[in-house]
Formats: sequence, C-alpha cells, structure tokens
Amino acid sequence: MARKKPTAAAVQGENEQGPSGLSRAMFIRYGALGAAAVAAGPAILGGTASSAFAADVPQPKDPNAPGAVLPSNRSGGIPAGPSSYGFLAADITSWTPSQDPKAKHFVCHIPRATRIAPFAATQAHPTLNAATQLLAIDGDYRGSIYDERARAIGDEAYVYSFRYWQYLDIFSSWHGQLTPNVPNATVVDRDASGRTYGVLEIPNAGWTEAAHKNGALSISCWFWPRDSAVFADFVKKNPDGSYPVADKMIEIRKYFGFDGYFLNQEASVSSANATAFKAMMQYLKAKDPQCYLQYYDAMLESGSLSYQNMINANNVGWLGTPQQPLMDSIFMNYGWLRGWGTTGTGGPDPTLTKSAKTVTDKGFDAKKVAFGTTEFQQGIFNPSEIFGDLASPTKNPPVSWGMFVPSEFWNKGCSDGTTRTVYGRSLYRGLEQKFWSGPKGDPSLSGRISQPTSPYRQNVWNTDGFDGVAHSIVEKSPYSALPIYTNFTIGVGSYFNLNGVSASSAGWNNAGIADPVLSWQYWTENTGTTKSSITLDETVAWEGSHSLKVQSTAGSTPQFTTHLFKTDLTVATGSTASIKVKSSGTLPAISLVLTPKATPSTPVTIPLVVSGSAVNGWTTLSAPLGTISGPVARISLKFSGSSAINLNLGQVRLSASSSAPAAPSGFTVSSASTVTGGASAFLDWTKAADGYAYDVFGVNGTTRTWLGRCHRDCFFVAKTAISTGQKLSFELVAIAKDGSRSTAATASYQL
Repeated sequence: MARKKPTAAAVQGENEQGPSGLSRAMFIRYGALGAAAVAAGPAILGGTASSAFAADVPQPKDPNAPGAVLPSNRSGGIPAGPSSYGFLAADITSWTPSQDPKAKHFVCHIPRATRIAPFAATQAHPTLNAATQLLAIDGDYRGSIYDERARAIGDEAYVYSFRYWQYLDIFSSWHGQLTPNVPNATVVDRDASGRTYGVLEIPNAGWTEAAHKNGALSISCWFWPRDSAVFADFVKKNPDGSYPVADKMIEIRKYFGFDGYFLNQEASVSSANATAFKAMMQYLKAKDPQCYLQYYDAMLESGSLSYQNMINANNVGWLGTPQQPLMDSIFMNYGWLRGWGTTGTGGPDPTLTKSAKTVTDKGFDAKKVAFGTTEFQQGIFNPSEIFGDLASPTKNPPVSWGMFVPSEFWNKGCSDGTTRTVYGRSLYRGLEQKFWSGPKGDPSLSGRISQPTSPYRQNVWNTDGFDGVAHSIVEKSPYSALPIYTNFTIGVGSYFNLNGVSASSAGWNNAGIADPVLSWQYWTENTGTTKSSITLDETVAWEGSHSLKVQSTAGSTPQFTTHLFKTDLTVATGSTASIKVKSSGTLPAISLVLTPKATPSTPVTIPLVVSGSAVNGWTTLSAPLGTISGPVARISLKFSGSSAINLNLGQVRLSASSSAPAAPSGFTVSSASTVTGGASAFLDWTKAADGYAYDVFGVNGTTRTWLGRCHRDCFFVAKTAISTGQKLSFELVAIAKDGSRSTAATASYQL
C-alpha cells in the first residue's frame, strides 16, 4: 500500500505486467507498499528522516535473546507437508480440491459466531458508539520463517497470534505468497530472482478459525501489481457472460471457509481492463452476495492510479448502489488527515465528514462502507493518522476505522530475536495489551497519558501517547449461550500441558485452536486501597501453554473484581461453574459475579468452593449457578484475600450440561515416511458433529506425546518417534465445546 505522494504507474496496454526493475523481495520487505511507493523511496517509506530524540523510548529487548532465527535475507524455504502458496490467473482457474489434495489442511470448518447486541451498561466505556467498526489489514504469519510458503500448523513458539478479536469486525490477510512453481532454493533466498508472488492468496486458516469463533470476518487479499502477471488474464470473460477467475474465487472462498476479499488494485491498467475488472466484481458480488469485498482507495474506475485520501466523487462509484452493491466498503489511503500531495478532489478531509457525506448522499451507511485509516507498520504507537482524535468516549466518528499492520511491533521483536524467549514474549505481549487496551493495560482506563509527539512515526515505542483501541472501539462478544470454556489458550506456545502436566515440551503454533477471547484484557475494579495486576503467563498452564497471573500489589486485605465475558445468555437450571487455580500460598475467597441485563447495577455473587483434591497442584473451585432470572449481561470473578493474592487462573468453565463426545471414527494413517530423527505422517479421520476439536498423540511404548490440536479432519505430523519394529502409533481424542474429552481412537503404520 502506498504511503505518500506515489507517482502513477504507466498504463501498459492490454498486457499489463508488474513493474519492471522492482524485485519482489523489495515489495515484501517494505510491506508490499506498491510499485510507486517503493520507487519513490524514503519520502514514501518513512517521511523526512530525522535522528531520534534523546527522550525517545527504546524498543524493548531481552539482552539474553539468542538473535533472529534466520538472517533477514533468508527464509525457511518450502516446509515439509502442506504449505500455502499464491495464485496467478492460471493457478486460480485450474484449481480444484482434487488437484490440490493438501488443501484440506487449510480449510476453516468453524462457522462464524453471531455476536450479541450492544449493551452500553456493561461496556468498558458506556458512551462509546457501538456502530463504529474496526478493520485490520495484517500479517497472519508474523514471525514465522515460512511466511511466504506457510504451514497450517507449525512448531514456532515465537510466531504472533492475535488475541484481541473482541474489537475487530473484519480481518484482512496481508502476506505475500510465492507461487507453487518457485523452487525451494529461490524461496530460501529472499534476494534471488524469480521469486514470483501470487495476485491472490488465502488467509491463514487458523486466523479464520479464530476470527469466526469471535464473530469477526476473515478476508483474503488480491494484490496488484505482481511481476510476470498479465492483468488481462484475470478479467477474461467467457462467451456465456461468466468470468472464470470470479467463479473460481467464489469456489475457493467457500471451500476454504473465509469470508471475502480485500482488493488492493495498486497500479494503473488500461481503461478496457478497468471496465472488465469492475464488471467481473459486479458478477462475483451478484453470484455470491455473502462475499465481503473491500476496495483500497488506489485505482480509479478509469484504470488510472490516483490515491484520493478520502471518499469523493472520483471513487465512490466502487460501492455501486444500495440496490446493486459492488464493494462493501472502501479503505481510504492515509493522507486524509495531513493533506499529502495526492489528495483527491475536495481534500483533505481531516474530520472525515466529507467522506461520510459523500457516501450518505449515495444512500449508504457511512459506518458500514467508509473506513478512515491509520498506518501502524511505521507508526506503531506514534502514527501520523490519529483516529482517536475523532473517536473516543466523548466523540462519535463519522466513519469507521481501518488499520494497516498493527502487529508490526511483534515483527520487530522477532527481527532481533527478543520474541524467542519467554521473557521477551512477555515484553511484547505487554506492548500488545497497551496497544489494544490502552497505556494502563485496562480498557476501562484507556486514553493517552501524554500527547502524541511530532514528527510522527518517530519515537514509536512511547505507549503513553497512544489511546489504545479500546478508547475508540466497543468490545464485541459471541457469548450468547453456554457453554463458556477457556484455558486461556492463545494459539501458540513453547510447550503443551494437559491436566497441569507436560504433554509436550516442544514449541507449537496454530492460531485456530486459541480459545474465544476474554471480552476485556484486563478490566479490573479494585476496592478501597487494593491495587491488582492481571497478566498473561507463559510459565504456568493447566491446559495449553498459558494461564492468567492474578496478583494484588497493594492493600492488606485485597479485594477486586475482574470482568471476563460480555454476555447475553440465559442460565438454564442445573448449570454449573468451575475454575482451576494454582497458588503456593493461601487461596483467597473467589466468587462468580453475574450481572443481570435487567438490573446491571445489582450483580449476583456466587461463592465458589473447593471441589475434590488438587490435581498436579491445581485446585478446582465450583458452584451450581442456581436460578438466575432473565439474561446475564456480564460474567466476572471476585477475589477477596486476608493477605496478598498471588495465583494463576488456568481454566474457567460454565456449562448447562456435559456429555463426552464419541471416540473418533475412520482414524487412519494415510501415508508416512522417515525423516531425520523420526518419521512424518499424514492422518485422516471422520469429523463428527460432537467433535469440536481433536488432539493428536504419538505413542512410543509407554510414552504418549501431544503432537497437536486442530478443528479439521486431517493432520500432518512433521516428526514423531519410531517404535520398535519400525512402527508408528497414534491416538486421536475428540473434544467437545465444553472441554469434555472422548476415549482415544488408535491408528498405526508399518514403515
């Protein structure tokens, strides 16, 4: 995406190709800014260069970090097993699931959850406007050495996984994917020639699963220009009026289970090709109305590249009409606030009211179709485009908010190796919390502590000058019914525990198995002189790789309540609640607090009591929920101690009933082969209605090792131990939504 003052790419006629002389490595290294942006050099990439101020906040680092996994000009190559790739026109039109048998490893089977209606009384900021949407265009393989030919499930404990889905309405994938014909040596060498990237890519299936669990959309990315690609090939029309590429885009979307496309059309094309592109998108939208399409403010309907930095008469046509919609929304370029030289007719639009008027005059809802934007890839905590000046508990913005690469902070931590350590990851998870919840790490206390500093995109680690997303966007929730079940799994870890003991000591990453997120991270109300702290803890886990560290930091008899789930649900008779906690000291009194929707100022407090003996150092506290009249709007935990509180919360479970799923059926080892230190294998089974997730184990004698978890009907084992007699043995356990587990199915393979 362009930043500032891009020069329009020349129209190259009916056989437009990607910009000559610009390496694809440069495109990716600079975040796929676009041909004009990269060619423009420093003016685009960072503005006028200036030295850091003495008062600049330094980037957090772990001095004991081992360094980056690979040099910046190297990648992990093509990983073993299934890997993603980019699509050119021929790849799109020839694609079928049977032609690509490993495609099933990238399918999202999780339907998108329906979010509950807004309820101001339980918002962290009751006066925030709930209609303001949030979209993020972001990398979904950040930190992985395999980002350009990515794995569905990996072994990298330092890969970024997103855990603030409650604020996002739409996620758009942003990662360059090399085409299938690029050889491994060229994939490894980021400076090599012949690194051909696809125009179309599919989002990380794990991110789509996580988005759907939390009620958000997950959309793919169309990126033009690409070297060696011919634009006319993408917009060909059959004699019967159909568009082969559009038909396959619909098929690909539905097969992989994502929700639409972000169209980054960032180079000029001929007028004829531009007309064909618009007609093809109209055809696609008419044939697949549920396909969400967002357009980037770049190429005009004429085919010329011209960033308007607002929505005006020149680009509003991409929306179609309310009666015949085309694009669902437009992502504005970043000059709307500062009035860069590419500002379109009538600009700049620093209050975004002109853009809002343009779309409302056409009959659209500005909060649904118009996105004012912030570029975080360079700006991080000090961006140039400050949407928080328009959207806050006291200000209602005229349009919604679009973000570009908000996870860049994590990528920088990967670059120097800080995120390769548990301590380093804790530093960057802390930054993530401040980015989303505000500089105090509590969404109810969001808002800048100091004013943003100029020049912008400098001093980018100063968290005090950034409001936090929670200051502008209302938290959303999928919690409309029981069960609610979480082990605080975030989709990545350096080990994996079951029942509080190690099931695997290996690193892993699979964003799709993250639990639905807490509605607030972390909203805590202290009583009296109490001060408290809640943080994500990678060192202790009941199940998975994380728990919540819950501590009081002041107050002789601490008492505080932390709010967990924003809900709109009815508690059925016989429902129960339980939590798992671990503490080396005396446990405080812990109660479940339910906020009735009808009377939110009079919550119901239910004491939790110890249930049974401790298991591997973890204590279960539980209680029946009794009879709660009417819907419950919020679920919280209250801690009351006679001395300082210091514990880990490993699980929260609320359930109306519990029934273990049946053992999986059809479990087979489809193929296997030896690798250094063991064997790899492809596993398949029949996915059942009561099998929400599946745990895969390798068995070697009396040793049972967790190999991974997924929501699919297949799994690739990158490496497992070979038993005596050259035999591979596996177990598969189905898991219900409330965490109930089946007996194991078994499968073996003779090498």
